Amino acid sequence: MERESPQADEPAVLVARVSGHLMTRQTVDTAVELVVALAAGIVPDSVGAGVSLVDDSGRRLTAAASDPLVWEADQLQYDLDEGPCLVAALDRVVCRVDDIATEPRWRRWCERAAHLGVRASLSVPLLTAGRCLGAVKVYAVEPGAFGEREEHLVGLFAEQAAVLLAEVSSRDDARWFGDRLTAALRDRDAVATAKGVLAERGHVDPDTAFAQLVSLSHRDRAPLRDVARAVVRSTWDDHHDRGVDVVDR
Repeated sequence: MERESPQADEPAVLVARVSGHLMTRQTVDTAVELVVALAAGIVPDSVGAGVSLVDDSGRRLTAAASDPLVWEADQLQYDLDEGPCLVAALDRVVCRVDDIATEPRWRRWCERAAHLGVRASLSVPLLTAGRCLGAVKVYAVEPGAFGEREEHLVGLFAEQAAVLLAEVSSRDDARWFGDRLTAALRDRDAVATAKGVLAERGHVDPDTAFAQLVSLSHRDRAPLRDVARAVVRSTWDDHHDRGVDVVDR
């Protein structure tokens, strides 16, 4: 069964809360926290998400996490100066760990992270305009929780998040950032609606419907939001062709 987050269920509530923060604290730290709040609901099988911003030398500038377990696993990387998130940021590569208990890389970090209960991780660099701002990462308490589908999904999110973080670090316009965040949430709504459409059409469960969306995104080399909007638009056209009244809610 797919686990939905409060952000996915009530995007308007998050937008309202975000707007209040942005009007009073126009800082990069706030932006990072907001990106983490969105990232936490992206992968259903994750225990939480985190974001780390680093400079060119790898020195951590700021960080945030959606769950204490994520924070502890990240802090171990900073303390030991090793781990998948740091490699993702410094080498600009995606780092996926299928089972931390048997992972041969970063043995000191893996051993300690396993004691915390972490069994899988996925770290994706935040790249924009030739720069790497850091990395976004998700953790899971079950091995094998992440695969190609999750890499693609978190990768799409990281592209948008990197642009947001880069812009907010150089601009003081809170309203501008709020508009961009609202647009990102609308994209999530479109994906949720399209997933429902495919589930109903094919009589499949939500996870299968979402996998179909990701597959279409891969096939067409198009952003997930654009594929989702096309699916929703095709449903509207079908209703219109049959003379069915559709109310835009």
